[in-house]
Amino acid sequence: MNKLLPLKEVCNRTGLSKVSIWRLEREGNFPKRRQISPGRVGWLNSDINNWIEELPQATGQKELEGGQDERQE
Repeated sequence: MNKLLPLKEVCNRTGLSKVSIWRLEREGNFPKRRQISPGRVGWLNSDINNWIEELPQATGQKELEGGQDERQE
């Protein structure tokens, strides 16, 4: 069954904040929301699952380089 997920659940599932989700969506890098009612939106469970599955795997580059951040302050 493909259900609609509210923003709070999408945040929990992805680990992203509301602002990050809105920014990624606006940039075309996150699934589009669906209008549930005049004041309510949701995302298709399958769209969120597919987005998560398509994320690139972390390379662990920091761990390989001794965990040092390259940025200098």
